Amino acid sequence: MQCTQCHAQLEENAKFCTNCGAMVNDENTSETIAANTAELVESNNNPSSQTNDYVEQGKVISKHYWNFIRRALATPYLTSKEVTQQERINGIITLVLFSILLPLFTYLSIRSLSDGYIEPPFFDVVIKPFFGLILFSALLTLVKFGVAKLMKAQIDFFGVLTTYGTLMVLPTVVAFASLLLSFFSSYGFSMMLFILAISITSVASMATIFAIKTKAPEKSGLDVIYGLLITYLAIAIILLVIGDSVLGSLLNELENMFYTPPF
Repeated sequence: MQCTQCHAQLEENAKFCTNCGAMVNDENTSETIAANTAELVESNNNPSSQTNDYVEQGKVISKHYWNFIRRALATPYLTSKEVTQQERINGIITLVLFSILLPLFTYLSIRSLSDGYIEPPFFDVVIKPFFGLILFSALLTLVKFGVAKLMKAQIDFFGVLTTYGTLMVLPTVVAFASLLLSFFSSYGFSMMLFILAISITSVASMATIFAIKTKAPEKSGLDVIYGLLITYLAIAIILLVIGDSVLGSLLNELENMFYTPPF
């Protein structure tokens, strides 16, 4: 039995592909349709069966994401050019993880470096920056999608999102490593990795434009250099708007904690 998307070998009666996560399509025979209908009715009448299906699907997604991470770490740029529609969820997961790791590292660093003297507000230090970074990623993807259209690239919005998310795997892993090291009081090395993770995001944005250009006609559409200029100009504007809102309130909150007596 083979997956219709990636042609990987599957076990009999498998519902999801363990390699790419795609749902397995059975042959459209009357017996199969009847069996699927009966199974659906039984599943609706049996909550535990539905729970097992969710658990199985979660395991498949986790295994698929792990395989995706390994490929994206081994060959980031090549993998970004070969992503499929079934890997959209992987790109989204990566961007969400990166968006939560950065503010979480900041929160833990403030607590650790102040030796418990400062208790930063979780909402202002983690939750607000998290949604700010999610908004930043969405707007940046939209800008890159606009650049893709100017380049006349054959790619949709979610294709751009998946490509960008694939190239963000490396900085996400580095950010996760910096978070782990912060638990072991390796502040200097963890801070170096944190800065490195942020720096790699700039490379990821640049590589995304190059990956998009490979899907465009070679001698027509916007040149890749102008695509990069538009992208980085948009990054500066987005950071100016979002950063002033999110970071401004965060810095004010931290300033109040530093200068407010603890009694």
